[in-house]
Amino acid sequence: NDSSIGENASTTYLWSYGTGDYSIVQNTSIVYDPDDAGDELVCLTITNHDNGCASTYCRVIDVQPLCQATNFTYTAQGRTCTFTPWVCGDWDSITWNFGDGTIIHQADSALTHTFPVGTDSFNVVLTIDYGSVCQHYYHCIAIYNQEVYLNTTGINSVAANNELSVYPNPVTSSSFTVSGPVKPGSFIEIYDATGRLLSRIAIKSPEQLIDASQLPAGMYTLSVIATGAAPVSTGFMKF
Repeated sequence: NDSSIGENASTTYLWSYGTGDYSIVQNTSIVYDPDDAGDELVCLTITNHDNGCASTYCRVIDVQPLCQATNFTYTAQGRTCTFTPWVCGDWDSITWNFGDGTIIHQADSALTHTFPVGTDSFNVVLTIDYGSVCQHYYHCIAIYNQEVYLNTTGINSVAANNELSVYPNPVTSSSFTVSGPVKPGSFIEIYDATGRLLSRIAIKSPEQLIDASQLPAGMYTLSVIATGAAPVSTGFMKF
């Protein structure tokens, strides 16, 4: 706001906001675009046309954008997942669509959802409505979606049946464990989504630890190759 004194009808005001925008109103305001966040030089020029005098006052202001980042993380145990949203700033409503016909209106705290049998992945959508706190230049609704993969082939659920297992699945660290029909003297082969063989590893333990540090994020097929037996395969994801 202009705090000058001695104004009269021949006094004019010119505000510059550091973005190429201007105003000639004495007391004015502006909502900055998110791209303009940071230091902006704001200047006010006051001109008295009776005597030709003009003065300019400038100040650097720190422009902070509205915080409307949105995403979520999840952990899977069987068909049950725990979701934790990351929401920044004020909001009016939060809506989860779990991709299985279930829609929940929930506050910005962790929640648990159990998915139905039929498929092991669902596209989950988190929608934040900023409504009444939405400002000019800002998106009033933020949407984040992520494919969620259920841990239905983990070591705890299949080891008793001696089935080939990758744990954890999806792989989220630099290593994972393979168990099931895994015997010393056999080999583990890992293929990418195109069918290209990436590695062949000699099995040394019934619960073989596999280095995944060089695997980029994606879908993979793991096969156990043993002499005199048909190959056994399973799929896994790497995040």
